[in-house]
Amino acid sequence: MPADNLNTSGSRLALVTGASSGIGRAFARRLGADGCDLVVVGRRRDRLEELVAALPNVRVRPLVADLGTDAGVNAVADVCASEDLSMLVNNAGSSSCPPTRRASSFT
Repeated sequence: MPADNLNTSGSRLALVTGASSGIGRAFARRLGADGCDLVVVGRRRDRLEELVAALPNVRVRPLVADLGTDAGVNAVADVCASEDLSMLVNNAGSSSCPPTRRASSFT
């Protein structure tokens, strides 16, 4: 499916990150069942393709991207800039926070 004009049907278009499993997959399935066209983002192509097959009544574009990398973030940013998104479900990412300290270390 071409990147441009994905949402030509007039339906809502949602981008869901972390869509290959867990909560992201559940969001994608629910939004698809509600009639939203989708851009589904995840690291595992095979799981994204399974999701596409499970949603035959809506347009689904899989985007393989690791949001822990600059290339992955840029790929998603490009879609966000070029598509008329109705919704973003930002369910993936990475953590680079330092370890938390025990509360007792503050007293």
